[in-house]
Amino acid sequence: MPAFLVLGPLEVRAADGEPTRLTRRKMRELLALLLLRPGAVIDVEEIVDALWGEAPPASARANLYSYVSDLRRVLAVAAPADEPRPSHTPNGYRLDLRTGECDAYMFEDLAAAGRRALRETRYPEAAENLFMALSLWRGKALQGIDTEFTAAFAARLDQTRLGAEEDYIDARLGLGQHEALAFELETLVRRNPLRERLWGQFMTALYRSGRRTDALRAYQKVCDVLDTELGIGPSTELRSLRHAIASGHQALLQPV
Repeated sequence: MPAFLVLGPLEVRAADGEPTRLTRRKMRELLALLLLRPGAVIDVEEIVDALWGEAPPASARANLYSYVSDLRRVLAVAAPADEPRPSHTPNGYRLDLRTGECDAYMFEDLAAAGRRALRETRYPEAAENLFMALSLWRGKALQGIDTEFTAAFAARLDQTRLGAEEDYIDARLGLGQHEALAFELETLVRRNPLRERLWGQFMTALYRSGRRTDALRAYQKVCDVLDTELGIGPSTELRSLRHAIASGHQALLQPV
């Protein structure tokens, strides 16, 4: 189990899986900043700016040293290493991570492995890797930490999660799970109405389940949504899929 969890509320967990309390908000923000750039030295001035903004208190540096000290005590128990973490350098602080210590980087590795397997039509392997990747999530990335420096990182992870969910759906379509997916995707397209790939998967699952009329109705729905929300029409890929469904293409009934 990873020690540093960012795919949801920020947590540090000991080897036995028990969460460790990070009681001070600035200490949580400091840990989040270090986790965003593992192995990189972050200058003290940059840390002060990230934690306090343009008008830091006169005690900012002293407070930072206190947070680092507290964080070291927490990590010495929950995630022990050969040297104290975070480590101090002449220029700032650095947090080194070992393989598998942070769920975000585990997620990205598993999702990439699943995507490679999917491209090579190794559907069982793709589904397994993507399922494990998505299982690491416990909520929105860095939920509860509302800072400028975490916003872009969290948004990128959330988008990567959506992509992994779509890859997982493709893998399951490849495994013939279209009937279950037709039910699940009805909810997913409602939550993410502008994701054309999801709509295409929904249409495919419906068609393979013998529900061609519903698949064509879904196409009309996404056309209406895109026109209303963005003032655009569907992509070439979605139009081609609609044509194949309307024509009753037999090849579409089988996984690629």
